[in-house]
Amino acid sequence: MRWRVLPGRLKEVTVQIVKGLGGAHEEAVLLSESLVRADMRGTDTHGVTYLKLLANRVDTEMITLPTRLNVLKEDVATGLIDGGNGLGQVAAHRAMTMSLEKAGRCGTGCCLVRNTNNVGFLAFYTMMAAEKGMVGIVMTNAAAAMSPWGGAEAFFGTNPISIAVPGMQRIDPSFWTCLRAWSPGAKFGVLKS
Repeated sequence: MRWRVLPGRLKEVTVQIVKGLGGAHEEAVLLSESLVRADMRGTDTHGVTYLKLLANRVDTEMITLPTRLNVLKEDVATGLIDGGNGLGQVAAHRAMTMSLEKAGRCGTGCCLVRNTNNVGFLAFYTMMAAEKGMVGIVMTNAAAAMSPWGGAEAFFGTNPISIAVPGMQRIDPSFWTCLRAWSPGAKFGVLKS
């Protein structure tokens, strides 16, 4: 049985759940937007099913809420952000926002993030750039999920990358997201829940 839920209502509920876990209102709103947009794009593995994992990670103190970001280094075109072991979506959004500001001033912007967690649906950030008429590139590392050819143990992460480019007049921006390898683990997790 498939449920149909209005995106606005799903965002409201998600905000309340994240705030109940200790998140600040602003980060709860941002996370809900990211998760619901992933679901609406058909990327269920990075949608609201993430809330169960988030709750487990907050309970076991693997994620710190509220997220406290710290800009460690900043230059005209670059930046380095410490994610405070909080929500990866908050850190990635801040990095893209800073990158876009820098690109607007000097033509390019690149911000790195460390000490954070799963950033979720990468196109959420690259589309921010495309909507401003810029090319957006986001990449991240990932935990070991795939074994090398002939191997029996996971060694490589999927290490996703997303690229978005602005559209021309009356054409929506486009994005492309790929993984270095595909792991069915997250898909099975969605099916189990």
